This record gives sequence, C-alpha cells and structure tokens, in this order.
Amino acid sequence: MDAPDTAARISRLQARVEDTEALVLRVWCAGIGALLVLGLVLPFHSYVTDDGHRVSPSVLLQPGQDLEWFVPEGGSGAWLPITGFLGLTVVVAGLLVGMGQVRRRGGSRGTVRVLTVLLALAAVGTAVVLVSAIGTATVDARRGGVRDGSFGPGGVFLALGLVGYAALLREDVRRLWVREPGRR
Repeated sequence: MDAPDTAARISRLQARVEDTEALVLRVWCAGIGALLVLGLVLPFHSYVTDDGHRVSPSVLLQPGQDLEWFVPEGGSGAWLPITGFLGLTVVVAGLLVGMGQVRRRGGSRGTVRVLTVLLALAAVGTAVVLVSAIGTATVDARRGGVRDGSFGPGGVFLALGLVGYAALLREDVRRLWVREPGRR
C-alpha cells in the first residue's frame, strides 16, 4: 500500500465519520424538537371545575383556557400566567430556531451564548409549569373551585427536551456543530 492510497483511504474515513456525526446530530435535534413541541401542546395538568367542565391546558393553549385555578376569587391576576406562558412559548420557539444552526453545524460562540440564555429562561419557565401541575394535581377540592386535578405530560416533555438541549451545549458536543474561526 503506497502513501497516496493511504491518504485517500484516510480522507474517505474522515468523510464517513463526519457524515455519521452529522446524521447523529440531525436525529438528536429532531428528537429534542419533538419533545419541545409536545411539551408546548400537550396538557401539563387537568382538573374539573365546579360546573363539571374538565380543563386540560397546555403551555401553548393556556391563554385561552380557564384560569380560575390560578387567579384568587375576585382577583384580576390572569395576565401573569398568560404572560409567563406566552414568554415560555417564545423562548422555546427561539430554541427551536437556534436548533437550525446546530443542525447545519454552523454555530458560533455567540450562538452558544444565546442558546444558553434561552435554555436558562426555558428551564425557569418549565419549573413553573411543573410546580403548577403538581399544585393542581394535589389541590384541595374545597379551594379554588378545582377538583379531580391530575398531572399531565406536557411539563415532563418540556423538561426532557431541555435536558437534551443542554447536552447539545456541552463543550465536548459543541465541537460537532460550532465552527471556530480558522476551522473548516
């Protein structure tokens, strides 16, 4: 085996490794994207109101759902959860858009910083969703006109998607998609 043949084989092997890395990255991004979208659209809890209606809000649909479980009697604080859920939706949308840079393997240090901030904001929002779901699932039926509360899968899917996203931002994984100056 001569040197040009060996160099050609090494080049082909490098191309195969890069293709495999790109495939794994695309599959990982698709899985994370699916988890995040499911987390937005699936209900994070459900309950039955005093008038017998079952309410199963999701993060994306929360502003249109009944908020009596959150707002104190006679209160006007419905804007707070609506703003929070819309904010979480926008942040998750930002993470999904940023995933395009990851998939294309064209990220930069700036991309990592922006995605890290968005991930932190999404983690706080997801924690609020999970606490809300746990609170509704355990609420006393005599308080707030809520009964038969149950935990939904939406918050869990969001949390799993964020854990997967955090893995993409690990330094050893970033080398797969962040292009440093001077690197091809």
